[in-house]
Amino acid sequence: MAAYPLGPSQTGCVNSPWGISREFGSGRRAQSFANVSGNTSRRFYIPLTPLGLGRHYVLYLFERSWLYNQTMLFNSHLFVFGFMPVVVAGFVLLQARRRPSREHILTWLILCSAVYYGYWKPSGLLLLGASILVNGLLGQRILAVRKTERRQWLVMGIVFNLGVLAYFKYAGFLVMNVNLILASKYPVPQQVLPLAMSFITFQKIAFLVDCYNGRIARMDWQRFILFATFFPQLIAGPI
Repeated sequence: MAAYPLGPSQTGCVNSPWGISREFGSGRRAQSFANVSGNTSRRFYIPLTPLGLGRHYVLYLFERSWLYNQTMLFNSHLFVFGFMPVVVAGFVLLQARRRPSREHILTWLILCSAVYYGYWKPSGLLLLGASILVNGLLGQRILAVRKTERRQWLVMGIVFNLGVLAYFKYAGFLVMNVNLILASKYPVPQQVLPLAMSFITFQKIAFLVDCYNGRIARMDWQRFILFATFFPQLIAGPI
């Protein structure tokens, strides 16, 4: 049976996201599993069948996205040919129902946005969810109290959001300078700045300000979550 190699015809070695090195070349179908250090290689051939080629194409899109576009940029293969068609198809199917439900459509868009955000780093969803919860509760509280009592809750929300942003952006810088000045050896935080952290921070502050000024009449959690997570805006920046 004819076989199709997973990659270029020339011999080469590419690290995959699963800690496996794949060696591409010609020859008979063979497989050898690699360890995380990449000391061995995996030679992987797929039969020339619709299922085999389909699997090859999916893995090709995934690896291309992982190796070159880890945040699934809008011009990446995975976004254009994989993610976005699924989002549009789900939206169209929900909209085409006899009685389309706004709640179902919003839920679908929220789930798709969570997948998009979590693709780069799934643990970032925990921070995003915590930020949405805290700011939603603060906004709900601002709307519930009298106007004279709103300022303290607004200030609390601004301090919270800027504090989280400052920690992820400047904690390591500050600790390094303290160690340099005082000749101390405090551990330097090595956290990675979550995707769209600046945008999310200023977006939530704008939401709290709108609640304070009375531009938002009531708290709609589903719309607020979509407002905070809608994927087309996440890499737009804070401006």
